Amino acid sequence: IAFPATQLASSNANTLDDYEEGVWTPTILSGGAAVGRTYTVQSGRYTKIGNNVTINCEVALSAKGSSAGSTQLGGLPFGALTDSKGCAVWFNNLTFTGQVTAIVSSANINIYNTSSGGAAALIADTGLAATTSFVICASYNTNT
Repeated sequence: IAFPATQLASSNANTLDDYEEGVWTPTILSGGAAVGRTYTVQSGRYTKIGNNVTINCEVALSAKGSSAGSTQLGGLPFGALTDSKGCAVWFNNLTFTGQVTAIVSSANINIYNTSSGGAAALIADTGLAATTSFVICASYNTNT
């Protein structure tokens, strides 16, 4: 099967008419910004089949910078629909209590701390270290 560089959309829902592989650059955001952040690793790959996107990435800080606010992973190759939520996350040098959960939002992956009581809150920038790193795999739906 060969797909053209530009999708030739089919009106038949059972026709596979869109396949793409590529790379993307993940960033660790705090409050939607990454001011002064530098990285030792920033690599991401994706596969898009129809409206399903599967991503894999590794991102590691070498300097935390000065951005403040909730922690997110930015730079997704395609925007996500609101009903898209699946993620697996590995992390290192992150301060929190409870369990870490990652959820795909419309443009980013939100990083949550879930307490033993079940309440979830976005992890604040104060939980990041100069050497925080994440490895994340996710699958989500897009409308592009």
